[in-house]
Amino acid sequence: MSLIWKPKIPAAFTRSKPKVKKYNFGSGHITDIKVKIVPREQMPWPEAELLFLIELRVLKCSYEECGSYLNRSANSCTGAVQTNNLYEAISKKRKQLMEEAINDFKRKDTTAEEAGLRQG
Repeated sequence: MSLIWKPKIPAAFTRSKPKVKKYNFGSGHITDIKVKIVPREQMPWPEAELLFLIELRVLKCSYEECGSYLNRSANSCTGAVQTNNLYEAISKKRKQLMEEAINDFKRKDTTAEEAGLRQG
């Protein structure tokens, strides 16, 4: 009798991995069928449309409104802002627009009647 134990398992079984079966939600069974994943069709954003999207967002248009002007979905507009990291460009232009509006107001001596606040 020997003190060293040698397993009598063939060498072919030591390197093989067991097949992983996954749950198929379509059939409701556990299967090993591979599902082919097809990438979605992508419509790239031209630079002109990105600039127009920035201008619309500067003017506080909603993503739905931006999508209707650009013939795209609201989710597409949201994704374009996020993937191209347009948040900083939008905030800079918005601050610049506000400063111009404030400076224009300070330069003009507009009366209440001219602004349409009082009628008379």
